[in-house]
Amino acid sequence: MQSIIYHITTKTAWDEALKLGFYVPLAFEKEKFIHCSTKQQVVNTANRIFKNKWDLVLLCIQTEKVLSAIVYENLDGGAELYPHIYGFIYPIMVIQTIPFEADEMGVFHLPGEVREY
Repeated sequence: MQSIIYHITTKTAWDEALKLGFYVPLAFEKEKFIHCSTKQQVVNTANRIFKNKWDLVLLCIQTEKVLSAIVYENLDGGAELYPHIYGFIYPIMVIQTIPFEADEMGVFHLPGEVREY
């Protein structure tokens, strides 16, 4: 298991989570987990799902602080396994929040801060 996993969300949603004391995306009610990525997966995830979206942040989640189960799985039947958190994300779990913006062509790249982990 990775010691740091990543979740992409909007700055607005994360700011709201900080006020509430926890983060849960809208899809959680239906899916019952929060989609995350490893460092090797996060750029492909961003370019596949968040193309042409702005105001994004990358939550750097320390897995040792996660209270819920983290399950590495691919529910679409693919071979690559993605970390899913079966619970909420609490601010104490997030060791860094990094602005995550696409370049002028709308393509995401790994932020320099992520390379430190």
